[in-house]
Amino acid sequence: MFGAARRLALGVSAAAAAAAYVDDDIRRTLTIAIGGGACRAFLTGTNTLTVHEHHHLQASLARPAGTALLSISNHTATIDDPHLIASIVPKTTLMRGASEMRWGVCGHDVCFREGSVLRRFADAAKVLPIRRGGGIWQPELDAIIGKLKSGGWVHYFPEGKIRQDQRIHPFRRGVGRLVASVPDAEKLQVLPFYFMGTDVIQPTTPQSSSLFSWPTLGSEVHVIFGPPVPLSHLLVLRDLPPFNKRPELLYEVIAHTLEEEVRGLRMELYRRLGRSIADIPPEGGAF
Repeated sequence: MFGAARRLALGVSAAAAAAAYVDDDIRRTLTIAIGGGACRAFLTGTNTLTVHEHHHLQASLARPAGTALLSISNHTATIDDPHLIASIVPKTTLMRGASEMRWGVCGHDVCFREGSVLRRFADAAKVLPIRRGGGIWQPELDAIIGKLKSGGWVHYFPEGKIRQDQRIHPFRRGVGRLVASVPDAEKLQVLPFYFMGTDVIQPTTPQSSSLFSWPTLGSEVHVIFGPPVPLSHLLVLRDLPPFNKRPELLYEVIAHTLEEEVRGLRMELYRRLGRSIADIPPEGGAF
């Protein structure tokens, strides 16, 4: 009798857990489809979006099951995610948000403040927290790594915060840890892209007290994708000295490699648009 009761209790618990999972799945799908669709309509309906080399994103979205996708880019405005991300994926990906859309990453002090509306919205929109300045061993990075290890798609801004000075700032070591934490290099694609124009739509200043400023409509937004970055030649170093004792050194190398990939995409986009990079301030610096 007690065995049957115990099995029944376990069955009810399992059913409740499954129902909670389905509820989360439905909630995320509806949130991303409706909210992401509205963001997409705003960005593409009131501005001009041009995506260059879009086939690289499409190929990565069609990657084999169990293969993770880590997309990386510059970060110039709060509308970079969700508005821009929702606008560059196929509509079918947006409609199947719970299973196919990206996991975004947002500063704990921005999207996860206690009692804020954004905090309640973030989980439904597949957004994970990170503590800026929390270091490469913070548990928030562990959660992001977990999504990659399960074959999910994570979009990450390696500069760490919004930059509107036209520069590409040093990529933080955290992105290196994300890459190096996936055991099988063949089970991870790292997709770089660069974009420009969202800072014109939504300019911010150091004195801004709000996440959102009055938008400048009728702007041009350009996005350029590169192919997945080959990193297996770096990942084989994980078990070799000095990286086996000080993995943060390898994280720095990976971060710098990805930074240069995005910088190269910027140069190619400028070339295609007939623009000069001569007026961009000097770049580089500490991680």
